[in-house]
Amino acid sequence: MAGSLLARLFPKDGSLRRVIESVAEISADWSQLDPRSDGYRYPIDTRGQASTKKQQTISLRAMASRMSAMLEDLHTIHFGLDVETCEARELYEAVEWSISSFISQSEQ
Repeated sequence: MAGSLLARLFPKDGSLRRVIESVAEISADWSQLDPRSDGYRYPIDTRGQASTKKQQTISLRAMASRMSAMLEDLHTIHFGLDVETCEARELYEAVEWSISSFISQSEQ
């Protein structure tokens, strides 16, 4: 949902689109590996069965690299949203000041 909102707010930003696709891809990969998000936390599930498939392994180095890159992208998005929010706040304050000044002058 956040991805579609960001895509609507910044429709021409190709790098943002790639980040959204990457996050969706990583989420889909994890959903496939561990649908209930407990396979790598608990050795057995609530029915006493193994939480992961036999011989299933993941490369922690590859996972750390992929997650680190995604985290860096998310930090960049966060920074961009902060900049946009600050600019919007400044614009709002300028409009408020203009309206206030106009009303003040009209009353005189």
